[in-house]
Amino acid sequence: MKRRGGCLTIFLLFVFVIVALNIENYFFSHIEGAIAGAAAGIGFAFGSLNLIWGALDTKSKDWVYRKVEDAGDWLVDKVADTGKSIGKASKGTWQSVTSFFGGGQQAYD
Repeated sequence: MKRRGGCLTIFLLFVFVIVALNIENYFFSHIEGAIAGAAAGIGFAFGSLNLIWGALDTKSKDWVYRKVEDAGDWLVDKVADTGKSIGKASKGTWQSVTSFFGGGQQAYD
């Protein structure tokens, strides 16, 4: 009798896990769809406002877009400069380490 009850418990646990996973997948797939729909609605609203703004006042829109583009260019330049600095520092460190060990020549002699 105990053995049968143990099997029944394992079976019910297995069924519970399967049902719980299906509920979770159903729930999260609907949330993801709602988020995607909300994002599409927000994008549509901003696009509409951008279109109206361009039709009403092109000079201010062009000025703002120019400023945003300049800020993006500045940011790209700073990231590139930082990358170059990191590259130079790592190259110098590597040369210091290899010169300390004789440039690795002992390994090949």
